[in-house]
Amino acid sequence: MARLVPPNAPPVDESYGRQAELVTLELLKKRLSSDYTLFHGVHWTQAWGKALLLGEADFVVVNASGSVLVVEQKCGSLEEGSQGLAKRYGASLKSVPTQIHRTLDGMRDKFKRQTGHRLELDYLLFCPDHRVRNLVAAGLDSERIVDAGNSERLPEIIATLLPEGTPHPMAERVRRFFEQSLDLVPDIHAKLSVHARQYARAAGGLAESVGSISGRPLRLAVRGTAGCGKSLVAVKAYRDAVAVGKRPLLLCFNRDLKEKMKAAGGAGGVVETWYGAIAEVLKASGRPLDHSGQVNWDKAVEDVLDGNIPDEWRFDMLIVDEGQDFDPGWSDMLDLFAGPESDRIWLDDLDQTIRRGMSPGTGDFPPSGWTGFRTRCNYRSPRSIAGYIRGLLPNFEFDAANPLPGSDVGVTRTSDRLSTAQAVGSISADLLGRGYKAEDIIVLSLRGLKSSTLGGEARCGTQTLRRPTGTYDLFGNQLWTPGKLRFDTIRRYKGQQDAAVILTDVDVPADEERLGEWERLMFAALTRATDRVDIVASGTTADRVAGV
Repeated sequence: MARLVPPNAPPVDESYGRQAELVTLELLKKRLSSDYTLFHGVHWTQAWGKALLLGEADFVVVNASGSVLVVEQKCGSLEEGSQGLAKRYGASLKSVPTQIHRTLDGMRDKFKRQTGHRLELDYLLFCPDHRVRNLVAAGLDSERIVDAGNSERLPEIIATLLPEGTPHPMAERVRRFFEQSLDLVPDIHAKLSVHARQYARAAGGLAESVGSISGRPLRLAVRGTAGCGKSLVAVKAYRDAVAVGKRPLLLCFNRDLKEKMKAAGGAGGVVETWYGAIAEVLKASGRPLDHSGQVNWDKAVEDVLDGNIPDEWRFDMLIVDEGQDFDPGWSDMLDLFAGPESDRIWLDDLDQTIRRGMSPGTGDFPPSGWTGFRTRCNYRSPRSIAGYIRGLLPNFEFDAANPLPGSDVGVTRTSDRLSTAQAVGSISADLLGRGYKAEDIIVLSLRGLKSSTLGGEARCGTQTLRRPTGTYDLFGNQLWTPGKLRFDTIRRYKGQQDAAVILTDVDVPADEERLGEWERLMFAALTRATDRVDIVASGTTADRVAGV
């Protein structure tokens, strides 16, 4: 069985129009041997002068030696004319040979530019619904066309064109090249759905563009809306730094996101939360924090600034994610981690300034001496949720760049604390019945853990609730209650995403001065969902959120 990258595929009954390709993917996975690595949905970009060429290959097969076969699948009927095979898209007719050779040339050029080596590349056209009448005039090598007449032999023909090969060091470099082309970094969100593929392809463009900016030393500030791919940029910068022998430090703001970024980034640097970095520095310098009680973090910061930073906490690159919630007073600490010659990347979104006591920054962007990059494209929120956000929060500007429809936004009215738990239980049961898995659902509160309605609940209807206890073990790790349905606060969860989000404690504040904070919390919470949002509310708040 071939190794699949990404490692799972959507089920063949997905509704986003690629069923035939998914059937082919399953066929190749089962009938190609383990010496092959099979990439699907490879997205590539190639700079050409002032233009940026974009392309996609349906399947890329890499053997043990690092040789490559690109498989282009064309479903439906094709047209055969004087210029060879062509595929009609609406009123336009596109040459299949031209498209294939453009893909091959783009991949060869990009691999050569990135690695300095030549990519051993071949191709095959698979048209399972069309029988080619004139193979000589098709515009492609007849041995590299599999049509309706021999579609069942596709795996064997691939193996003939691309033998299994023998292990070679170049193979790992080739596989890494196509992993980067797939922009697999969004797997920090642990999703392998149609949405994730769409998000990876679209948001990957931001990471590609930002990764092309250079400086000595690099000083780059990225300001992007929710869902634009900032976390992807952070992890890609981390991985790229490690690949060239640098040692990066990636700082984010919550523990769950840190663990996912750490898994995606791999070894070679350090991924930590701000508070985790403080604790680790003090531990490395022989002054460990006592987690048995309430930690005085202000004093801990002072202790770090007053002491010596161990050498293992000095880095060649510093990457800060969710920078809008980093206290300006922490800049001295950041200077200790990264010297004047270290590269720095800062990522933020002022619309998601939600840490208590913080207000959206008003300083110059980018800071003096830095390069600035802005993007307002939200690739995460589907059309239904993006439209809802625009209606509820008209002052929050973003471009809805996700073409998927989504499953809408629902509002459930409640009257008291007990009915909130019952409502969440009922909503989650309905989602599970519609095919969502428990790990696809997150229940979020706009309040803190102690003041949240569900913070002390063990169940919501028939669903057990898995929630943070607010306590930590001796190693500083957050402790959770046992349970199936996840519950957290938006302040702890920001930077992450799930298919279905249930929002609680969304009460509109009576104090007009706090209205801006409520709007930012709602914006951050609503943009966590990739498919469905349900809001549990009461009274005038229910009227407001239901009237959009």
